[in-house]
Amino acid sequence: KMATDRAARRVQRTLEHISPVESVSCNGLQALPTSASSPEAKVGLHRLLDNGGKHQGNEPFRWNGWGYDECEFILNDKGEVYLTGDRYELCGVPFPKLWPWASEKFGLDVNFQTPPNPSMPVAPAIRNEDFLRRIDGHHVKLSFSDLDRIKHGHGHSGEDIWLLRYGTFKRLPDVVVWPGSHEQVEQIVRAAHECNVAIIPYGGGTSVTLGLEVPAEERRMVVSLDMHEMNRIKWIDYGSMTACARSYT
Repeated sequence: KMATDRAARRVQRTLEHISPVESVSCNGLQALPTSASSPEAKVGLHRLLDNGGKHQGNEPFRWNGWGYDECEFILNDKGEVYLTGDRYELCGVPFPKLWPWASEKFGLDVNFQTPPNPSMPVAPAIRNEDFLRRIDGHHVKLSFSDLDRIKHGHGHSGEDIWLLRYGTFKRLPDVVVWPGSHEQVEQIVRAAHECNVAIIPYGGGTSVTLGLEVPAEERRMVVSLDMHEMNRIKWIDYGSMTACARSYT
């Protein structure tokens, strides 16, 4: 019973992280069949709704650093550090001992500042028109915008963040494509293979192994395949405690 309760809570928390969802109670989840031999044990989660075309990859991330635009640490007039925004439970809560501790232990000087680059130069995109024609209508969204290309051209290693703030990237993806289904992914990959186009899959964008970096010498069109729209759980098997989920879930 305790294991089932914990599993139900985990499923509930997973559902809460996928937007939008209908209200699902843990009691309702616990009531589902638990026998692996039961034909009802593998349950499709129809509670997950279509996103109605609302793009899931437009979170307000800071383009030239880590985290969200709305969240940053501020030092108030009392010398207390607090986190701005309302995304997290600790936002707006003062940390009265943080700054004195950091100042004493690390010798930090609040007056010493290193402003980041206000913008970043972006080279014109390489376009493969045959590829673009073949994937037309087989995606949720496609973007050649400089900002989308910058956001999808790096991970979150220390080197990546330094280049964002003070340097530049020698090469960026040429286009960002958001597929919305397994079939669309197949069509995009097939077209890329036939048209000699490179694909770099993009999930959360937090790679620290240079996995999202485009080689500077690459002369083919490079596609960043953003998986944000692939965000649904297809089924959960309560008997064997397994699930089948799309790549961004």
